[in-house]
Amino acid sequence: MLLRWSTASEIDNDHFTIERGINGVDSEPIRLIKGAGNSTSVIHYEFRDNRPENGINYYRLVQYDFDGTATRSDVKTVDFGKVQIFSVFPNPASANTSLTMTVPGSGEYKLTIYDVTGRMLMEENLTADETGTIKANTEQIFRTAGVYHLSLSRPDENHNHKVLIK
Repeated sequence: MLLRWSTASEIDNDHFTIERGINGVDSEPIRLIKGAGNSTSVIHYEFRDNRPENGINYYRLVQYDFDGTATRSDVKTVDFGKVQIFSVFPNPASANTSLTMTVPGSGEYKLTIYDVTGRMLMEENLTADETGTIKANTEQIFRTAGVYHLSLSRPDENHNHKVLIK
């Protein structure tokens, strides 16, 4: 999901945070973007949320001045579809492990794997068989212990999951 906004001018703008929630009440910051401080020019900003939750996501932009004063935007909603059943095995896993994923149906999916900093480590098109099983060769991706984020998507579905590598 690509989020974009612009400022016509900025006065004492320290930074923006992008907040995301899934229940319409609670939200958490998912990204901090440094502001320009002071500017009289139009500045365009953008952030790509590569790991939205299934179902409705609620986004809000919060702008912070250097003194800590915050200004919140209206909440915007994006529906990523019905919550689907998605599982990853093994999880937790050992380094140099391949993964097996199950999804509700068969067909083509795009698997994208990110490290905890949001850096993309792998992007590959895979096919789920008639039982909804996808096997992914991730042995070269999971070399070190840590948490990895998986996004498995196609036009009408988006699944996100964390995998712990021991």
